Amino acid sequence: MNLNKTTKYALQVFSLMALNENKMYTAVELSEHLKIPYRYLRKLMQEFHKSDFLKSTQGKTGGYILSKPINEITLYNIVISTEENYFD
Repeated sequence: MNLNKTTKYALQVFSLMALNENKMYTAVELSEHLKIPYRYLRKLMQEFHKSDFLKSTQGKTGGYILSKPINEITLYNIVISTEENYFD
């Protein structure tokens, strides 16, 4: 299976966030650590927030955190949400 760039980035993001489920990650931090373009990452994170995978907090101490335990977020959920038309 060939995954698109968005799916590969999403898997990187969730893999990193799974290491410390209770940590708030900023978009800048994720972008720099994972070498994902900042603007691309911001759009991806907004989509995952809309899909209820992540919670977001605005402000100086804000960022993103998983909205549920990582064991409740399946690989299938991530792929289905990022691979448009793949399963059509």
